[in-house]
Amino acid sequence: MAAVIAASCGSPVEGPIDAIKLSIAVGPAGYEDVCGITSVVAYCSGLGDETLGPFQLAVERDGNKIVGISGGIEGIPEGADRTLEVKALHNDLVVYEGKTYLTVVKGRSTEVSITLYRNYLNCP
Repeated sequence: MAAVIAASCGSPVEGPIDAIKLSIAVGPAGYEDVCGITSVVAYCSGLGDETLGPFQLAVERDGNKIVGISGGIEGIPEGADRTLEVKALHNDLVVYEGKTYLTVVKGRSTEVSITLYRNYLNCP
């Protein structure tokens, strides 16, 4: 099973560096967390040899159901071919992960979609 995640990236910021703001919905409303997600982190790469992160994202719950995931990434230089990778963890084990490619443009918002795939080795 894959969890489809919609992420809205970027609200304009001043200066030469933009930020990526994430608001993520995991599956349908009230998705049951069968893998016991304890944290969600994001990374941004495509900046030469440098990878920025991990950036901690907040997990909003209603009991054992995930209502949403949100957070932000700051300090991403503008440019093309950036890779945004999101990992949902159970303790230190990656139970869902996915990535997408985007261009960070100063003063513009970019919408991306990420599909997080379940890691059945870590969450049978």
